[in-house]
Amino acid sequence: MVETTTHGQPIGVVTAYDEDLQNGHAKFAFQRTDSTPATGGEMIEAIATFISYLFDHFPYRKLYADLPEYNLYLVEGLVESILEVEGRLKDFYYYNDTYWDLVIVALTRQRWDDFIAGFGLEDVRPNRKS
Repeated sequence: MVETTTHGQPIGVVTAYDEDLQNGHAKFAFQRTDSTPATGGEMIEAIATFISYLFDHFPYRKLYADLPEYNLYLVEGLVESILEVEGRLKDFYYYNDTYWDLVIVALTRQRWDDFIAGFGLEDVRPNRKS
């Protein structure tokens, strides 16, 4: 559960599932509540903190996310910089009178580490495991 720092009001959830330690990957997902007012980036901060936690505490090589095609705009800039599209299931979801693809994106440990280093944040991760 993600809460605002100012009011303690729930604003969303982040989770990991389908863990496969033997092969070094898991899936992650996030959902922001619809009734939440603007949060000043608190949801983004929660997602980034959670991803760092997963890479810092588990031997994952990759984290996967399944995204409905109609939600790709949410991570549009990240697809080119740190996320890689690894799969697509055609016409997987029916929403708003249209069939949409399920897009599978991957985030590798190396891309995440490079991304965090670009912000000078690698020192705030004392529990980092390679």
